[in-house]
Amino acid sequence: MRGLNPWYFGIPLILLGAVTHTLGAAGSDKVVKPTYGKYMGQKWHIDANHLLWWSGKPYVRYGFTGNGDVEMFMKLGFTHFNAYPSEELWVFSKEPAKNNQAVREVDEFTDELVSKGATYYAGLNLLWPWRGSGKIPPEDMVSSVFRKVWDVTEYSGKNELVELSFVSDIPIIPNPENAEVYLFDFSAGRYTNISSKLKKIQTKEKTVWETASEHYRATEHTLTFEKMHMPDAEKLRITALIRVDAPMVPGVYPSSFPALWKPGIRRYYKNGLESFRKAYRKPGLRGMMFGDEINTHRISLTHPGLHVDFSKDEIALEAYRQWLRRRFGSIDELNEALQSKYRKFDEVTWHTCIYPFLEDESEAMEDVLSQQLFGLFDSAEQLELLGPLQEEFRVWFYGHWLARYAKMAQDIVGNVPVFARGYLQIHKHAMLEGMEGLVRNHYAWVGKDAGGKLSTFAAGSEERFPLETVTSLLDSVQRQTGLAKTYFANEFGHPQKGGDDFVDDFGLGDAFSFPSRQELLDFMTILIETGCKGFNMFKMNPNVPAAQREVRWLSELKPQIVDMTIRTAEYRKVVRITKEEAISLARQNTVLSTFLTKHPKTKATASFNERYNVWIVRTGGYLRRRPNEPVSRS
Repeated sequence: MRGLNPWYFGIPLILLGAVTHTLGAAGSDKVVKPTYGKYMGQKWHIDANHLLWWSGKPYVRYGFTGNGDVEMFMKLGFTHFNAYPSEELWVFSKEPAKNNQAVREVDEFTDELVSKGATYYAGLNLLWPWRGSGKIPPEDMVSSVFRKVWDVTEYSGKNELVELSFVSDIPIIPNPENAEVYLFDFSAGRYTNISSKLKKIQTKEKTVWETASEHYRATEHTLTFEKMHMPDAEKLRITALIRVDAPMVPGVYPSSFPALWKPGIRRYYKNGLESFRKAYRKPGLRGMMFGDEINTHRISLTHPGLHVDFSKDEIALEAYRQWLRRRFGSIDELNEALQSKYRKFDEVTWHTCIYPFLEDESEAMEDVLSQQLFGLFDSAEQLELLGPLQEEFRVWFYGHWLARYAKMAQDIVGNVPVFARGYLQIHKHAMLEGMEGLVRNHYAWVGKDAGGKLSTFAAGSEERFPLETVTSLLDSVQRQTGLAKTYFANEFGHPQKGGDDFVDDFGLGDAFSFPSRQELLDFMTILIETGCKGFNMFKMNPNVPAAQREVRWLSELKPQIVDMTIRTAEYRKVVRITKEEAISLARQNTVLSTFLTKHPKTKATASFNERYNVWIVRTGGYLRRRPNEPVSRS
């Protein structure tokens, strides 16, 4: 993608793009049909208000994230439990005897539940191989690339040995032979491949502490170069792309998953399902769940860190090309959208970026796209369009495979609802392709908003923590599919501390305990008003003494909460303004209005940020200039 160096000017304007209202759960013109299923002679369905029914009766999940003593907790009214294998015996052990013991323990536990008339959800994510398990062979790793940019202007005009360092939040072991390194001279407007100058990469482990109680393992790396003469320039930067094979998909947090599309991973998961089929498939099974949080965020081409590199993955690259065919219909439409010159879809590749600017610079639109592009792209607009397109595919691809794994579980274990934990776009695509439900974590404080209505807030702050977006997402899926979906809170709690003082005791103490029975009731009421149809309080071991006060409260509140859950059919929602309305509102801004007066040919575009629930309105024009012509910015 080569051409003249463009110059860009623009003003981004972020607008709040949604207003909270109370609306009916199925508030759309399209009729939403129930989702039906049948399992071991028992019929189930999900209605348009997200409520799950089994054998003609509402099924409101009610209990804890972990399992308490079955007999004691059933006396307290808790009849819903969780069935999943031991991580020690199944996930992290390669010994057949321990693996068999894991299956046997689950089998015995579900037998006990069924004999006592209890029901359960079964875990699915423990059946694919995890990082650190040693069960992911090289051919099933995720092709990835670590991108890092350094400002090396201090070496301008010098002939010295250069050492550069970086930290990878995901432990990697880079090989100098798999590194591409480029030196960018801003004065000359050119770049040079200096990979041959890289002598070695030294790696050491590093522990990163996020809070007083939370830390993770990372790796620190130092790149050592031969002595080299640096050009005399006002600005110099070095970009390194280091290709690595990662055990799990990068950019997915706080938990991740392996390359679900790889044949070896699919076989491993299928074998796990078959191993646990007898233990899971019993009359008390009411659903299956991918229990770990699987979220992602936007990853731009210029993001520093680890990226997937589908250019090195035949399955993913072919899926990308097929997705583009469906998305654009013809190669001409794709070329028009990307300002590219492909002759056929088979020529399309996956782009990794050596562009020597950082993500925060690009997002601020300052001194970046108004600089030369070194011939890497035909225009600044092309760079801005390519990244979001690849992002759109990446998120769809993960959701598509999550749905396929859900279907595999239903085919092998039984046709019960399948849930995934999170609520970002990955899960939306999985539900669009058939997955029945969503699982969300909710940790917040209860207070009153500006209108005097009970609401949730980030712990220790006045920042509102809106839950309405979950229901809006479910409604969006229901409108597109015409089929009902459901969701429940798999973890909810009241963090004792927020911000830098946050403490996580992993549900084994009182770090997430509610201060009063009333606050617990208020919190669950808000969940119900935002469409939640089931509840697991975050207690990984509800038997411990620290949990007993809340166990009692939750037991006492069960009749009231379950009844309220069944009866509630209208929810707080977010009503989104249209793209045209967002642009119209943006044009009323004084700064933007002045800018448009000076540049009448400038066009405005708007995109909705699902994570922050805002419209982002951008205006920009593209100017060609002669080399060394001074920049005129507004």
